[in-house]
Amino acid sequence: MAEGFPTDVISVMPGSTPLSTSFEETSDLYTASLTASSSASAEEILAYYAAKFEGQGFTSGKVEK
Repeated sequence: MAEGFPTDVISVMPGSTPLSTSFEETSDLYTASLTASSSASAEEILAYYAAKFEGQGFTSGKVEK
């Protein structure tokens, strides 16, 4: 994990393997990324992270195509 990576906000999905992470902090913005390998389906991964983020008070926005 990158130094400072907010694992309390962005957890690694059980059964997945982290491949890379990054974290950057400025005076008004935090930027973090997590890339992992998983045998789970895209739907399972999206459901896991949607539940995790919503449980922390985040809301999802509309996807515009």
